[in-house]
Amino acid sequence: VEVLKAKSLEELKMIPSTYVNINGIINSPEVKSVDAPIDNPTPDFSDLPIEKYILPRPLSLQITKGCYWNKCTFCVHTFANKSYRKRTYEDYIRDIDTLVEKYNPMTIVFTDLSHSPKILSDMSDWIIEKGYRFRWFVFVRFEDALSFEILEKMKKAGCERIFFGLESVNEKTLQTINKGHKLSTVNRIIEDCNKLGLGMLATVMIGIPGETKEEAMTTINYVIENAEKFSELMAEVFRMEKDTHLYNNPEKYGIVIDKKKPKRFDNCISFTNTPDALQTMDAYKLVNETIYSYFENKPNLIVKNKSINQAKMAGTFAEPSLFTASCESLFGKYDKKVSVKLKSTGGEILEIVE
Repeated sequence: VEVLKAKSLEELKMIPSTYVNINGIINSPEVKSVDAPIDNPTPDFSDLPIEKYILPRPLSLQITKGCYWNKCTFCVHTFANKSYRKRTYEDYIRDIDTLVEKYNPMTIVFTDLSHSPKILSDMSDWIIEKGYRFRWFVFVRFEDALSFEILEKMKKAGCERIFFGLESVNEKTLQTINKGHKLSTVNRIIEDCNKLGLGMLATVMIGIPGETKEEAMTTINYVIENAEKFSELMAEVFRMEKDTHLYNNPEKYGIVIDKKKPKRFDNCISFTNTPDALQTMDAYKLVNETIYSYFENKPNLIVKNKSINQAKMAGTFAEPSLFTASCESLFGKYDKKVSVKLKSTGGEILEIVE
């Protein structure tokens, strides 16, 4: 409402939690913590032409606010959503029932930051009990409580793709970002998902504060060695965001926040890493020379990086090359088989050919 009422850019710049692009410079005022209860009505998609979407009859649903882990030092949501809030079981199964009855969706994407194993188990039980046939995607953490039995129920209930934040496999780096998962748990869940035929997307970050080249290579080598176990991988260079724990405590991590420079790439903040660590542009170069070089020779695998085109603009990379990736759809077995032409320095979908 405040955004709609704003009469000038200056007024927009003063609205908390709002990012405004002014001549290429991102203005990001204070992030306002939101702790309101979740009492929203069931989403209404009646005015959307859902039959025309590439993803067959897709709907989205959010049943929690914030993150139940809520400790990652790089994540702005930790500050913006200080409390973890969730709809009651009765509310969210009513949401699912209503969406199925009104729209008969083929796909539901649960857009929560992360679902707890308890919600995943209960929700899967309900979907199985009702006999619903839609497929669904969900964001989940690597953690011990995500058992084979829960994953098996999710698969039976129609889950086809799980989005994981792997970020790193180096122990020191994981402690820095307080990710809270163990490599043994990561390996077990990856194997469980492969046994069950559950698709996995994983994200990794290179250039985290204090991360040396050798420590970054631990994660890069892990990704390359295990690439074919994932449906999709997203490799990104670490981006410092305002109001995260890392941003607010630079001395603790030996980094320097450059508050005089314009915000780079969306809402990112310029910073100088520790002397022995990868600096931002060196991290971009390393990702390009390792992960991207590897995947250009693996056309059956898809890797995305939303930020790497920005680094190319700074002159650190060769001209982008094009390659073709064939896959049994980007989102599951129900879609047509497509040939997807991607930019190796961005993962942009340039064209889809049946």
